[in-house]
Amino acid sequence: MKMRAGSAFTLGAQDAAFLRIEHLSIVAASRGAGNIPFMSRALGSRLSPDNRRMTLFFSAADAHGLLAHIKTNGMIAAIFSLPSTHQALQLKGSDAKAEKLLKSDGKLVASYRGAFVEHLKQFGHSPTLIEALLTPVSDDIVSVTFTPSAAFSQTPGPKAGQAVGPAR
Repeated sequence: MKMRAGSAFTLGAQDAAFLRIEHLSIVAASRGAGNIPFMSRALGSRLSPDNRRMTLFFSAADAHGLLAHIKTNGMIAAIFSLPSTHQALQLKGSDAKAEKLLKSDGKLVASYRGAFVEHLKQFGHSPTLIEALLTPVSDDIVSVTFTPSAAFSQTPGPKAGQAVGPAR
């Protein structure tokens, strides 16, 4: 479901609840000149209480290309997937921008890392390896906030790629 001029896109309750699961795998991408993409793993997320704004957290050093593209064109696509079931949802937006962290965001990032490590540990993955994947080399966490303008099911199966909306 794409956003039309004058209309507001709001995630449905089921999709919003899914996006609030703390141990989702989150990867985001943006594109630069020539549609060349840059992807980066997010270090957590925050969905606004009204389900209209998504904030993702990144290591600025690790996501330098993503941040440069966002600064240029505001485009972002993010995939949220649950490792245990492969359920996945993609959000797209065109107004992404880097913002300063809120005081509570550091706790969100740390909590996300702990929850993701615990979730993957049950599948035999090394906690040390997962922590390394989600630990920035320096204290350079940045937030990127955007308004989802479209959402798509990315769960493997016959509905993969279908647009989703409030009535799902």
